[in-house]
This record gives sequence, C-alpha cells and structure tokens, in this order.
Amino acid sequence: RVDIETALVSAQLQCSLNHRLLEDANKVAMFILQVTKAVAEAPFKHEKGKPSFSWYAEGSSTNTVKVDKSGVGLLKLWHQQLRQFNNVGVEVAQAIAGEYPSPQALIQSYRKCQTFRDASLLLADIPVRRGAGPLVSTRRVGPELSKKIHLFFTTTDPEVSLGQTL
Repeated sequence: RVDIETALVSAQLQCSLNHRLLEDANKVAMFILQVTKAVAEAPFKHEKGKPSFSWYAEGSSTNTVKVDKSGVGLLKLWHQQLRQFNNVGVEVAQAIAGEYPSPQALIQSYRKCQTFRDASLLLADIPVRRGAGPLVSTRRVGPELSKKIHLFFTTTDPEVSLGQTL
C-alpha cells in the first residue's frame, strides 16, 4: 500500500492530477456519481458566474440599434439609452435629445453647472410635447427624472442605486 501511495503522489506532482483511494465498491460508485454531477453542472455554474446585463449589452440582436462608421444611428441609440430609465417614453427621450444631442453634450453641460443642485436639476424644465394636433399638451421632464439621469452620468460609486436621488 505504501508503494502504491508513493507512486500516486509522484504521479500527482509530475502530471498535475488528483487521486482518491476508495475502500469498497459503494464508495467508488458514490465518487463516480459526484464527479458526473460536477461535470454536468460545470457549464451552468460557469454561465451563472458571468456578469449578466438586463439590457442590450447582453448581445441579444433584438431591439439593437445599428451605428455605422459615419455616425448614422447615434441619435437613435441615444434615444434608446434614455428610454432605459423608468417612465421614459419616446416623447421624453426626444425632448432630452433635442436639448442634448449626445451623452457627451449632456455631460459637458453638467460640468458647466455652478452647483451640484443646478446640475441635478438641469433637465427638469425641459418641455415634453405629448400628442399631436389640437390635442397636444406639454409637461416637463421633472426634477426626479432629472436627478436620476444626473446621478447615472456623474456618480463614481458603482453600488449607488438610481432610487437614491438626492
């Protein structure tokens, strides 16, 4: 038995493999069951460990926006990014993108604000047109959404929740 264990340890060190000495057939069967289960679950556990995104960064081809090298499609992508926020519809996204045609333009405007409060309320008074023709109505983006968008684009804390508007 000592010679076998010495040979197994030598093989383990030289070949980077593992071994297990089992006493009877039941323990061998149980070990085979455990290894089979581990091999079967490995892909699931590997996939589960990957970061998952609940929006378009996941690579799904549904609802994606194509952007070519000349930049065609960037405005549509910006609209779609804005619509990721809760309660942001087409009209609100168009209103914000009408004032700030890109995320970069919005961030530059945030940097120009004198105070944190001014920056967080930058979008609040942007008018949003709803409807068409004689039934058209106008409302504002509002302070809550403005604060959430400001927090999203300016925070450096990866753990912050957009529900924690200041």
